[in-house]
Amino acid sequence: MQSKLQYFYGLIEECIDSLGSLEHAVYAHSFQDDEKLKDRCRAEKVRGASCFNEGDDIVEIVADILYDSTELLAWMKMTGDEDLRLVVEQPACGKKFLKDFRHDWEAGALICDRIVVVLGKKLDQGGCLTKIFVRTAYPE
Repeated sequence: MQSKLQYFYGLIEECIDSLGSLEHAVYAHSFQDDEKLKDRCRAEKVRGASCFNEGDDIVEIVADILYDSTELLAWMKMTGDEDLRLVVEQPACGKKFLKDFRHDWEAGALICDRIVVVLGKKLDQGGCLTKIFVRTAYPE
């Protein structure tokens, strides 16, 4: 019989195995030049647009954050389907443009100093956890 802890670790492994299909983070937040980030700011209803550094392995970064998280298991044990927002300090992990009037785009991109990973969970009809997944991951 599998223990609850083994079950949770299995769900974490499944989540990490599925990171290759994390299209939003991989495509929207993989390295982009400044003009593309500015275009995203103009076109999308967001407060800014960010991307990881060129050559960064986003899947590996997210997997490391999940493995190192001290909050993940407690969140998995909680009832309800609230998202978990993990924030990890990581100097110079990417760049961003903000719509904020205090960001002078002519001065160039701002440097990101932390990574955000937002996790969601699926529950069965009885409220039992059946899956965790990454909603998004981006430098901030």
